[in-house]
Amino acid sequence: QKRPSPAHPLPFHPQLRPAMQEILLTSLPNELLFLILSHLSTASLARLQQTSHFFQVLCNECARSRLKQLCRSLPQPTLQSNVVTQLEFWLQVLRQPQVACGSYQSLVVYNGELMTFGGGQLGQLGRQSVRGEVSDCSTATVVPLAAGLRVCGVYASLAHCAAITSSGKALLFGDNRYFQQGRGHARSVHQPMAADVPGRVITAGLSSSATTLVTQEGLVFTAGSGFHGQLVERDEMQKTFHNAWNPPVRIIQVAAGVAHSVMLGEGGEVFAAGAGNAMGLGTPEMSRIPQRVTALIGQRIVMVAAGNFHSLFITDEGQVYTCGDGAHGRLGLGSEESHATPQRVTAFGNRKIVRVAGGHDLSLFISLRGECFWAGAHPASLDLGRQRQVFCSVPSLLSGPAEYGHAIDCAAGNSHALVLTTQGLFSVGGNTRGQCGRQDTQLVCQLAPVPNATIFKHRRRRFYEVSV
Repeated sequence: QKRPSPAHPLPFHPQLRPAMQEILLTSLPNELLFLILSHLSTASLARLQQTSHFFQVLCNECARSRLKQLCRSLPQPTLQSNVVTQLEFWLQVLRQPQVACGSYQSLVVYNGELMTFGGGQLGQLGRQSVRGEVSDCSTATVVPLAAGLRVCGVYASLAHCAAITSSGKALLFGDNRYFQQGRGHARSVHQPMAADVPGRVITAGLSSSATTLVTQEGLVFTAGSGFHGQLVERDEMQKTFHNAWNPPVRIIQVAAGVAHSVMLGEGGEVFAAGAGNAMGLGTPEMSRIPQRVTALIGQRIVMVAAGNFHSLFITDEGQVYTCGDGAHGRLGLGSEESHATPQRVTAFGNRKIVRVAGGHDLSLFISLRGECFWAGAHPASLDLGRQRQVFCSVPSLLSGPAEYGHAIDCAAGNSHALVLTTQGLFSVGGNTRGQCGRQDTQLVCQLAPVPNATIFKHRRRRFYEVSV
């Protein structure tokens, strides 16, 4: 409720207000904060736990308390198991991407730090050598950032990258020939620099020639080439970021391919712009203004992803829908047929899918059980040419060593793929520029641990494991 203004307000200096607000927030008793959190939905609680370091412990305690209360009120063990499954599903879906693949570069987040390896001629590794020359690097190396910046998500396109920090900054680096970094010039940027966008950035969508950023308020900003109509109103280059579209709902996620963009609203709505069947609008004709994907009305979508020429969607039931160019079977629908509207991937049966990723000729899927599936061209054959490539139009298990562990996140590029598991970081595919993290340039034929990358070993966040 709105309180009346005091007759003699305290003389706060404007520059001190943010600090005062932060002190007031952190000084609140845990009992009061716990009471506030108890009114959040399961999805909101999971999102806050993933994105806020301050609330992380309290969210864990609140989730434990809620799970105990729910399970005590549910007499059947099956219903109790469903509650656990639902909490785990939301935690996986709402996580910021921890790995990303470009054409020849790889990015991974570890403990708030950004690490890169692979090809870096255009600055897509985010660092320079001592002599000022950019070279390839096959060893995962920490990218130096300004003091206090912690990375929580990474994104990559053909040759430029983005890292989203916990403070809401979008750090862009790499190729800038199409003004896709919105800096007013077309020179490559070799060190991560914050994009000039008002507000806190929560997600990014990168194509080879354009960048789309979404703020906490759900506003959409774009920069780069408008040749295909991906949220850029005119054909010429947009040299700086501008508010391209005022959406009817708050946008919470965006993904981009070569010629299209797909956006997710907080209520599960999906919008698309650009050109081609990958938009899912039923027609490949160009649409410069984002349109609602009507084929998904009735489904609550919780995650979107994009390959170069196709799109992937996850529903709140863990089902997967795909659309776009079906060449090589990348849609996972059992054929190479293209589809202009999203179609359900039925091959997973009762498995819940929690993460998806799209590459050039490849789609990756991670199940709630921690399995990683692939469809399209096998990652190890992406660099071999069509005559030697291995295709699969039905999602198949991506084989790996016995110590593979539980898959957490995945990313697909033009020539390789990364899978982050509880046992570390694994790679597969071409390694001509060190993008698989190996010293030699030989092809990596199946998932193999990235050398010296055991530090990426993740412990599954199972805060819902409690004795009931």
